[in-house]
Order: sequence, then C-alpha cells, then structure tokens
Amino acid sequence: MAVTVGDAKQDRVVEQRAETVPASTAVIEAIAELESTQPMTLDVTLYDSVDLDALDALCEGSSNIGVSFTADGYAVEISGDTVVVERY
Repeated sequence: MAVTVGDAKQDRVVEQRAETVPASTAVIEAIAELESTQPMTLDVTLYDSVDLDALDALCEGSSNIGVSFTADGYAVEISGDTVVVERY
C-alpha cells in the first residue's frame, strides 16, 4: 500500500512493506509509484548503489533496522516495514 505525499508532481512516496516482500522489491515498487509507471519499465539501477541481496538480508524479519541510501536521483529510507522514496 503506497501513500503519496507531495504536490501534483508527486515527489515523495511512503510504502508499507509486507513481511513477505523483500526490501529491494518494495523500493522498486515505491519508485515506480513515484514515477507513475510499472516496476519493469523503470530505468533505475539500484544495484549500482546498494547490494540488493545484502539489503534484503539486513531488512528481513527485523523491525529495528534503519537503512538509507541514494540511487539514481532518489533518496531511499527504510525503517522497519516502511519504505520512503523521495526525488531529489
């Protein structure tokens, strides 16, 4: 479930991540929501900025983890089951 915050251009997306959804998938889905497109059509390469397997392992089953990074013009923050993506 994504909750969009911002102006009509939509500059921020807050996504609640289900326990069964890997953090990397939630980030990609949030960026797609922000760009009003499907995840498969994104021209974003998260793996150039963060190790996706390590991100998923770090966030798996832990609600006390906080992770933030930037990738391709987006600031990403993961805290527990919440993913926030902002365009910068």
